[in-house]
Amino acid sequence: MEKIYNFYDKLFLYYYNLKKNSDDTPQYFPIIIISIVQSVNIFFFVILVYYFLRIDFSFLPKWFLIIDIGMTIFNFYLYQIKNRTEKIVRRKLEISLRFKIFSYFYFAISVISPLFLIYLINEYLS
Repeated sequence: MEKIYNFYDKLFLYYYNLKKNSDDTPQYFPIIIISIVQSVNIFFFVILVYYFLRIDFSFLPKWFLIIDIGMTIFNFYLYQIKNRTEKIVRRKLEISLRFKIFSYFYFAISVISPLFLIYLINEYLS
């Protein structure tokens, strides 16, 4: 669990540092990015559950909005209300080039994977 926290702390710090010099509220950008990625990853598993249980897919867009709003509220609470932002900035985590490249791949794969899964289900598994 510590590795997951460390990964998201580094991810937050990386996106925070991207917006730090150009925005007066740089902490909101990483909260939004992390919330989207987490909600899309959860949505991937929701799609699998819907498919394996043969539930109608028409409710899935509403599920995505519910999951996304829930993750945004959770991350806002974690980083703003619990002051995790200050703790992360004070820790001075080292962000390597390898991690920066991995973070872009993580974001891209997280966003594309549910879309690809829906395509596979509709074209080949239905």
